[in-house]
Amino acid sequence: MESPRSLVLFLESCRTEATKKSYRFELDKFLTWTKKDYESILFLEKTELTDILVDYTLHLKKRVSPNSLPVYFAGIFKFLDMNDKEFNKKKIIALFGEKVKRAGGRPITNQEINEMIRVSSNSKQNALIHVFSATGCRPEAITTLKIKHVKPIGDNCLSLMIYAGSTHESFVFLHHIASESLKRYHKWREDNGEKLTPESFVFIAHRQLSTAPIKPLDTSTVSGLFADLFKKAGIQREIVSKRNYDLASCGGFRKRFNTIIKSNSEIPYAVSEKLMDHSNYLEKHYFKSTREELFEHYKKAIPRLIFDESEKIKLENENNLKELKELEQVKEEKDKLQAKIKRMEATTYTKDQIDEMIKDLKK
Repeated sequence: MESPRSLVLFLESCRTEATKKSYRFELDKFLTWTKKDYESILFLEKTELTDILVDYTLHLKKRVSPNSLPVYFAGIFKFLDMNDKEFNKKKIIALFGEKVKRAGGRPITNQEINEMIRVSSNSKQNALIHVFSATGCRPEAITTLKIKHVKPIGDNCLSLMIYAGSTHESFVFLHHIASESLKRYHKWREDNGEKLTPESFVFIAHRQLSTAPIKPLDTSTVSGLFADLFKKAGIQREIVSKRNYDLASCGGFRKRFNTIIKSNSEIPYAVSEKLMDHSNYLEKHYFKSTREELFEHYKKAIPRLIFDESEKIKLENENNLKELKELEQVKEEKDKLQAKIKRMEATTYTKDQIDEMIKDLKK
């Protein structure tokens, strides 16, 4: 059945598939509440339509936070605007009320992540925890990833190209422990009969039957999975407002990552904003950093991004050993140079020979 023109205009105006999906979901909820369809709602007079929107606003205010109301109405406003339908938008927005303190204000701790790992029941859950803690990404960035967007970058680490093909395209990274966790999940999928290709999704939804179609994991499933792991792990979350907690299911990982990156004085602010996928009007035009340059800065944060204490100690020991070898090499070169100088002092040279040796030393 062909979609009505009003719906086509609305959907075509949405920039991304994720926006299209969320906007239509909220629009359909509104139409169900009004008992109208895409066409009939547009035949209402301006005052009647405004009254319905006012009633719907008052209906939602009893159920959701004032902070969430703009999200609920974004799709509705978009649909009406794209179809040139007049209504008193200022009146509706005025009813939203003053915003309240946002939930999800605190970052997740290393101990809490370790508890989540302890109660995780499969390689997918384990990999999701590692990927979110290592990247601090938004859920929609991870759920749309495909295998072709994952590439090795050295030091047993992986780079992920998020929002590929869009103006938000950028790189984030997985340290060696998170990379191994993701590889184990992909191996498990292959061992269970799935043929992974460059077009395969990095994470897929659960399938009841092996013959069922493969679908990507959606953002609500990720949030629900983490919320369930919080309960299993006994992680306490304080209720801030209706259905909202001080520790957000996915946002807690993002806040932890942001805190670690921003508190590292060796990582420039512009780089930290890039790794956080934050939009800055000027920087997106003038700050052009390569994947390799971003990774060099990301490596500075790896010791703090690793949440397992035993792994942190292991990494620290490896770094100390590497530094010790480098110092020994420098000492060896210094000893060779000093021996050469002593031999020179004990020998008589011509001016030309001295000039040539000076050139060699400078090299």
